[in-house]
Amino acid sequence: MRNCTPKRITIPVRIKPAASTLAAGADQAVISKGNPFQTDQLYLGFVNRELRFNVGGNPQSGITYDLASSMTADTWYHQVGVREGNRYTLYIDGMQKDTVEIPDIPADGNMWDLLIGCYQTVNEPGLFEGCNGDVRIYQQAIRPGQA
Repeated sequence: MRNCTPKRITIPVRIKPAASTLAAGADQAVISKGNPFQTDQLYLGFVNRELRFNVGGNPQSGITYDLASSMTADTWYHQVGVREGNRYTLYIDGMQKDTVEIPDIPADGNMWDLLIGCYQTVNEPGLFEGCNGDVRIYQQAIRPGQA
């Protein structure tokens, strides 16, 4: 994955967010590749009480899921982000939370490293302050029961 942002990818991970992860203003990456504030990047993480999943394209594209009433701190969750072409699907604990279609997303060109628990920027690391475990990455679209 060093030189590409794949058109098909599945990222299952178990997370236990800290209270700071779910707080207003928090910006914490669970998995990232590239700068989450630029195009052509991969990001699964938390931004201001929302869980975001996007691969390539505009950082505001992809899925943004409101966490205001759905997650509590210090509780384990299994989340799965799936990209299949231009379709993004987010699952939490085996339940599909959202699916979006986004046209014209670039599929390659990202030379950044894949990181777990942070993202790369000059000023701020975006450290995930909770716990994560059983992180997997598949370069194919699979469903949560298969991950």
